[in-house]
Amino acid sequence: MSFIGSRHFFVLQIKKAVLCEKPLTLSRKDAMEMIDCARSNNVFLMEAMWSRFFPTTIKTLELIREGAIGEIKYLRADFGFKSPTHDHKSRLFDLSLGGGSLLDVGVYPLFLTLLILGRPNAIKSFASLAPTGADEILNAIFHYNNGAIASILSAIVADTPKDAEIIGTLGTITIHSPWHKANTLTLKTNDGYEKRFEFPYEGTGFEYQIQEVMRCLQNNQKESHLMPFDLSLLMAETSDEIRRQCGIQYESD
Repeated sequence: MSFIGSRHFFVLQIKKAVLCEKPLTLSRKDAMEMIDCARSNNVFLMEAMWSRFFPTTIKTLELIREGAIGEIKYLRADFGFKSPTHDHKSRLFDLSLGGGSLLDVGVYPLFLTLLILGRPNAIKSFASLAPTGADEILNAIFHYNNGAIASILSAIVADTPKDAEIIGTLGTITIHSPWHKANTLTLKTNDGYEKRFEFPYEGTGFEYQIQEVMRCLQNNQKESHLMPFDLSLLMAETSDEIRRQCGIQYESD
């Protein structure tokens, strides 16, 4: 397990609740060990995927459940930025620290895809690697047996639009940039109907995640039903497969 993961492991062992910054760990194996530790010590643990708790995410799931866009056929989401440094000794390029675009910002589009579409039946991944072996830019395509396709893009060497689209047989939901902390989304249906939903917030947006953790602790819950262990494990497992296909190997592997 990585140094950071081992620190969280220790905190769980002394029965202290843990809100762990995303990604939970560098691999599914380590994520499972951390979850097992939380369960054996009967203590709260949650991956801090703050995008899960924004009203835009909640509303997107609500519209999908209501059938507003019909059957989902395609999902596209990205998150890329141009690193202020090209120093390959920085944490962004350091594999011992989980460097690379996938686990730094790629976890966001990965999260959205798995939240909405679930486990893919096939994955095809491509990446451009820095001299350190960290991924500078990465694209993964997911295919589902029901016919849906998803594309996720992450980068630490180029700015990307940072928006997300979910396209169905009846219409499209667009979560506006920066989608991972958006306060607006737009529903457009094939019959010409269009509605913009706005959810302004005064703080940073972390308050939604904090409220969920407080709710769980107050109700003596050891796991959030909004960000459950199964979703964190699926994210870690999918990341492992993407890394394997792209030849990205961390020191802890």
